[in-house]
Amino acid sequence: MQHIREVRSHPMALLQCQAFFAQHPHLRPQADTDTATVAKRIRQQQLRGVAAIASEVAASIYDLQILASHIQTVKENYTRFVIVSARSRTLPKAWQLGLGLHPQQQKRALKTSLKVAMPNSPGILARLLSHIADAGADLSKIQSVPLIQKPWEYAFFMDLCYGEPSLWEQLKADIEAHFGEVTVFGTYQNRLA
Repeated sequence: MQHIREVRSHPMALLQCQAFFAQHPHLRPQADTDTATVAKRIRQQQLRGVAAIASEVAASIYDLQILASHIQTVKENYTRFVIVSARSRTLPKAWQLGLGLHPQQQKRALKTSLKVAMPNSPGILARLLSHIADAGADLSKIQSVPLIQKPWEYAFFMDLCYGEPSLWEQLKADIEAHFGEVTVFGTYQNRLA
């Protein structure tokens, strides 16, 4: 790694590796478009003295040597990528079934990000959270935001983890019937330890 002088990547990837750069002061971080594009450019232009912070997949695709791995400052810090589509799409079967996962991980293989808008009444949030837990879903994030257009009503942004797509479909129907309006932002594979 002594011949490397510049490391290019997406600005967030560079920030996530600050301790690595502190340990290697001869490396100059350089913000670029994204992780995979940098790897591709290094291969296509045969850049010397330049490295990329990119995935192992990008290194494999562009036939690049991995000089250092697991260089992120916070070891549990991962960047997830999602595909956004204007139309509804079905998840690949392997994601739906949690194939290859430990049984404990299969229970949380999927994650749905959603918003529930509901009136402010005593205990309604507690009942909603109990209902989610009783259904077998795990709440991994919640944030409340007042609804400007409806005084005293709130929206709750949530991430729910679960294993079976059918669990989410039933839970969504129950929430809409008993608690409030549901807006789904997306369903994707949960990052599993």
